[in-house]
Amino acid sequence: METITYNLKDRSGNSDYYYNQIREFSKIVYRYVDSKAEYLLTEYALFLNDNQIEALRSRGEYAVEMLTLGMTWQRYLGASQRIPVIILKLMIRLYQWRTEHQKLKPYIDKLRGWISGHFMTPKIGQSAKNKRYTLKNFRILLLWLRASGEFKDEVKRLSNWYQLCEQSGKEKTEHVIGISIHLIRWFSWVAQEELGCYTNKLNTFLVKKHPEYRYREDEIFTGKEPVEYYLNMVGSEIMNWGFEEGYQQTKRTVILVPGCMSSPKKSKCHSKIEGLDILCRQCSDQCRIGQLTKLGQEKNFEVRIVPHSSNFTAWLKRWQNNPEVGLVAIACLLNLVPGGYEMRELGLNAQCVLLDYCGCKKHWHPKGFPTDLNLNRVMDLCSSRDEIADTDGHIAI
Repeated sequence: METITYNLKDRSGNSDYYYNQIREFSKIVYRYVDSKAEYLLTEYALFLNDNQIEALRSRGEYAVEMLTLGMTWQRYLGASQRIPVIILKLMIRLYQWRTEHQKLKPYIDKLRGWISGHFMTPKIGQSAKNKRYTLKNFRILLLWLRASGEFKDEVKRLSNWYQLCEQSGKEKTEHVIGISIHLIRWFSWVAQEELGCYTNKLNTFLVKKHPEYRYREDEIFTGKEPVEYYLNMVGSEIMNWGFEEGYQQTKRTVILVPGCMSSPKKSKCHSKIEGLDILCRQCSDQCRIGQLTKLGQEKNFEVRIVPHSSNFTAWLKRWQNNPEVGLVAIACLLNLVPGGYEMRELGLNAQCVLLDYCGCKKHWHPKGFPTDLNLNRVMDLCSSRDEIADTDGHIAI
């Protein structure tokens, strides 16, 4: 096993310590954000409720959205100001076609990668030409994020903040963005101190390997900075708090695992495709998916292999608004929070578990190697419905 960007395992070979650490650190982050933006988070929740924009979620999730606004403003505003709007709109259109026409997807991906490599990615990280906290800058940032194709769910969340700013005027816009910038600066510093040990290979990857991704459709996705990893770590933990009460009331458990966890003895996985489903056939006792499937037969939980992300929402709809089913979603660090947002929109009761490290052939390694997870964490979620953990993030308003 090779560490490419992040690894949650310690020297003993497991990630138990990480889950204890991220739980306590996320409480610190939530409490700090709430102390600096208490009134603003309350006002935002009331705005969503009064305008019937969406069902209320946990207060902790709104705190993460503020950090996300600050992070994207700092990292991508400069890039968004250096590209013609017509190019951004073309990229958005191509992304829509990519989703609607699966047969054309490989060709559209190549075109998007070429356009992105020429016009978008070379500008990432450059300082903003106009640093004012204005609606105009907010709008162009959202357009760039949409065009990238890598922030679909974040754009939905930040668009709600944009609506609040648009309705409230110039002073409120400056206040919202100003607070978010302060918060992400603080977060970047403390998160590096607390979580930097899990991403100690990331900068090497970004310097030595990532230049090879130029003109690839996933160049932006794979080029994310350490602070974006830390924000996903904390975001997934806080999102779990928001999901937890509903999850604890479910009676049936389904574990959603990515195909990159497969590790058959032979050269090829023997899973069977039936419609949108990929079924494990337990072809190898060395395969973690096969081990989980067998364990599920003994412990009364189901294991489903998650299909390609473009089909993820359609695949999830079978459990939409079903209070009986609790999902345990497993994914790599950069995919987990977006997947959580999708499940949130479908009214699913879920908990998220990170892969201990990434290793898929699609994004991270030319040949790919099997990924792994914390089995203790998964089994705790499968077996316990009796206790609801400390839920600092559950306050909706």
